[in-house]
Amino acid sequence: MHDIEADTIGPYAVTINLFTAGLHQALNSPPEWGQGMAGYGKRFASNMGVSLTGNAIRYGLDTAMNVDTIYYRCTCDAFWPRVRHATLSAFVARQRGNGEPVFSYPNVVASYGSTMTAVYAWYPRGRYGVGSALRMGTFNLMGTMGNNLTFEFMPRKVHRYLRDHNLISSKYSDHPQPRP
Repeated sequence: MHDIEADTIGPYAVTINLFTAGLHQALNSPPEWGQGMAGYGKRFASNMGVSLTGNAIRYGLDTAMNVDTIYYRCTCDAFWPRVRHATLSAFVARQRGNGEPVFSYPNVVASYGSTMTAVYAWYPRGRYGVGSALRMGTFNLMGTMGNNLTFEFMPRKVHRYLRDHNLISSKYSDHPQPRP
């Protein structure tokens, strides 16, 4: 249970959601929520809701499908192969038991399912629909890639400090990916 809590309400998750709310505030998206602290608060609450929904979907599916969605560092040393590994890992999970790579339905469904929920549950009515949810879901997947890149290039000492102080979940491993 620690991972879903850390990924939803942990310091790293809250910081990312505060930052993203700031971007949405600067872009005035959605404009119906206005500006000022009230608008920022709605954007932050919305981002937290998307995180909660996405994490519930991701962790539920990875358990149901018996796959491991943990991000593992690349075994390579070169810059571009590491970038490729980090970005493609948003779409790759590992079968529990044998470690075989498989398409990560949990990551993809969570990215789009969470934004679909936001659009139809709490976003302003009328202006947002499936197209908006798909666009936002794509940004969510890009965010997963960004997180993977962050943890791929983060110095191991920093990563261990964050893990030792429960500031991030075990979803990001400082160990290389297991070999099948």
